[in-house]
Parts: sequence; structure tokens; C-alpha cells
Amino acid sequence: MDRVTLNRAFVLFDTSSITDNDTISSASIDIWFTVVYDDDPDAQESYLNIVKATPASNNNLIVEDYDQCGAVDNPVKQASDIDITNITPEEYTSFTLNATGTSNISKTGITRFGIREGHDIEDVSIELGGAAIDEYGRFSTSEEGGDYHDPKLVIVHSFPILGLEAYKSTDQATTSSTILQQDDELGLSLEANETYMINGVIFASSTSNTPDIKIAFSKPTDAIMKIGFIAGSSAFSHAEVLVGDLVESDRVAIVANTAVVIEVSGTINMGDTGGVLHLWWGQASSNVSETNVLQGSYLRAIKL
Repeated sequence: MDRVTLNRAFVLFDTSSITDNDTISSASIDIWFTVVYDDDPDAQESYLNIVKATPASNNNLIVEDYDQCGAVDNPVKQASDIDITNITPEEYTSFTLNATGTSNISKTGITRFGIREGHDIEDVSIELGGAAIDEYGRFSTSEEGGDYHDPKLVIVHSFPILGLEAYKSTDQATTSSTILQQDDELGLSLEANETYMINGVIFASSTSNTPDIKIAFSKPTDAIMKIGFIAGSSAFSHAEVLVGDLVESDRVAIVANTAVVIEVSGTINMGDTGGVLHLWWGQASSNVSETNVLQGSYLRAIKL
């Protein structure tokens, strides 16, 4: 009796260092194959391709994961086919991701892909005819120790060109949530190895005294930030200094139907990488009444 064995592989990458608002323009998965073999090089399905994977764990495969390496039948290809005969052992083979593949790259956590052979992808039978036919590729993984031949996910991405001034052109609201949200417009694109003076004004309001507001700033990992603010409506009521990435401020009170003014000033010393200084904000107490950051708010950076 003829027997067919179909093997599937998983390749996972930590891509959490990509900024949420970055634009990914292209990406490729580079695999160092140690052995390739194709006993039937004329077969139309004699190729390898990338699929989206959803294993139960990021570091421990289980039997049930076999069906999580793309859809069981006819999975969506994430790259162009690479014919097995075109793969050279002991060097990297690059799978260029298509638009679907790049869209499946996580900007906040682990990106998970798999590798499958053409017959398996297309659900096409292999006609053995009593003869043994092998089509496979073996490749190096990070578990082997060292990183010289590890699988690589090469991503070309860029952060938005926000400039050194950001102006809020329309009101933005949040409701029933104390989770910080990134402001849609108030972000500054800053260069590596530069020092900037930061200033700005944030206007916020609510129809209720309950939700109030809290703020934070996100920054590149190696940047050193010290941003202070004072806040008040008819009179000064709050002052604070923020120095850490996404460290939340204390509650800033908002009197119902009265805009609070949050005056921001400080400095940021950029490290070896450029990036975005972004305002984040949310309700201090979850409430059905909206907390709004208003049109006219702005941030500005001056290179020192």
C-alpha cells in the first residue's frame, strides 16, 4: 500500500518592536535550507510556500497544531511559490511576502507563519505508482543554538511623517473605557541623536464630572523623556511630570461642560533611533459620558 507523509513547519518571530502606526511596505522570510530533495521535479505542485499559522502556543507545538498551519485545505498563500529545484542548500532562500502576508505581520506581539509543500497546499494527490517519491526541504532553526542560520523575517517599514508640529483638526472622543488610546493626530516625528524642547496645549471636555481624563506619552525605547504639565479649568488644579513610556498620569479633573486646559512642556533626548513621540489619553473613570480631546489642541517640538 502506498503511503504519503505530509510534513508542515512553523516559523514564529517577535515583531512587537514595530510601532503601531508604522507602515509596512514589504517583507520577506529568509530560510537557510540545509537539504532539499525533489524526486519528481516536473510536478506542477513541487514547490514550497508560506501560510498563516495559528498554533496554540508560541513556544510549544502540540499534535493539534498540525491543522493550524494554514487552513486544512487550500490555505491562502502568503508569498510567491518557490520551486524546490530552485532552492540551493547552505544559503538563504527568500520568500517575498505578498500583500496578505505583510498584513498578517503583528506590530504588537508574535508573528506566526508556516511552510507547506505544493501538493499539501493544493490538496493534490501524489501519484506514487508503487515507487517512493520524496519532495522536501530541511532548514535551520533557532533551537539549534546561535543565530547565524536562524530564520529571518526582514521587514521594510516606516513611521508616519508627522513633522515637528501636530495640530488637532477635529474632536476625538472615548467612552466607557479607562484604556489609553493613541491620539489620532497628536504625534511628533523626531530624529535620532537629537534633543528637542516639547510644548503644547491639550483641550479636554465632558458633559459629566465623572470620567475626567488621564494622559501619557509613548516614545522610542532608548529616548529619555521628561514632560511636565499643568491643568485647570477656571483655576489651576493639577501638575505632574511624566518620564516613562506610556506611564499614566493621575486623574485630571474635568468640570462638566467646561473645557480643561492641559499645558504641556518638557524635553526629550533621542537615542540612536528616530521615532514618534505620541500623546495617549483615556477616561480616568469608565463612564458612558464621553471624554473628548478637542479641536485646537496641539504639540510642537523645537530642536535644541
